[in-house]
Amino acid sequence: MRFGVIVLTSIFLASCVAQKPKTTFETVIVEGRALHTDEGIRLSFPGNRLRLATDGNALQFTIAPGGNIELLAVDIRTNGDDWGTVELDRYSPLTIFIDSEDNKLEVDIIRRNEAWQGDIILTEISPRSNFIDPTPFPKSKLLFIGDSITAGTGTQSRINDAGQREAVSNARLAYPRVLGNRLNAQVHQVAYGGRGLVRDWQGITDTNNAPQFYDRVLPDNPDYLWDPADYQADIVSVMLGTNDFNTGIPDRESWVVAYKTFVARIQKDYPKAQIFLISSPMTGGEKGETLKAYVREVAQSFETPQVRYLEVGLYEGEPWDSHPTAAEHEKIADDLEADFQAALNRR
Repeated sequence: MRFGVIVLTSIFLASCVAQKPKTTFETVIVEGRALHTDEGIRLSFPGNRLRLATDGNALQFTIAPGGNIELLAVDIRTNGDDWGTVELDRYSPLTIFIDSEDNKLEVDIIRRNEAWQGDIILTEISPRSNFIDPTPFPKSKLLFIGDSITAGTGTQSRINDAGQREAVSNARLAYPRVLGNRLNAQVHQVAYGGRGLVRDWQGITDTNNAPQFYDRVLPDNPDYLWDPADYQADIVSVMLGTNDFNTGIPDRESWVVAYKTFVARIQKDYPKAQIFLISSPMTGGEKGETLKAYVREVAQSFETPQVRYLEVGLYEGEPWDSHPTAAEHEKIADDLEADFQAALNRR
């Protein structure tokens, strides 16, 4: 491996590493929604990516947890090499030191976890040499609105303390990022596990469902709103309904009206975007067929090719978790790629 990722406590690192130039966030570029504050860059949505670069061969940065939640982790890549995973400490910041044999070091950091698992905050960056501008992200822009499927729940697994296998989220392996890689496009995953269009997986309506978290920088904080002008997507993909249908089939009229209202908001925010309304890869049987009919009705009601219904296959996950696996996310991307590519070609 051409690089190493060493997780250290800040105290230990400060005692054995020479003084570095003043930390700056000016050259860090963000793919996804982020809140920039005096404490650093705060990420809440899954799949958010940071990219930074230096003209030297070493870099250290500190990531702090924004909540007392287990299993927070990031995937890290240097100079386009293989991805590695760093699990974050539940209670205190971790400083990550990266050393490379190359004379230039470019680092990508992707937030793996779901929104409900807590924020992460990039609080400090220090290179051995100077910051430089990193490689820009692709010009094409994709926006994915969804739930735990879009967030990548179940793409990986682990053995827990009880000796049982359980699902682990990795947004980097979910179908939005797969499509982004294939189509050379940026990806925003505006997704929240367990949430729906009008109700969550337990049938609760008084919570932050998609119409609420859609225009937020941090999904649970209404004080910071996202400006669509900052990211005019070429394609907006909406995959919702799995959680709405979990406790039963919702009333057609009210659910369809709510979806139409939501799509109209999206059209206003992204007037030039192709909008795809996508079926659920987890919901089968009578519920699945009804959900498809509802979503198809919504798409057809706009009477424009700008809003289209797309259907993906049904993917059953693993015995320990019904979310699509990483391999099944590749198949979901297969189901969608031709239509996404055609939409980008028409720009």
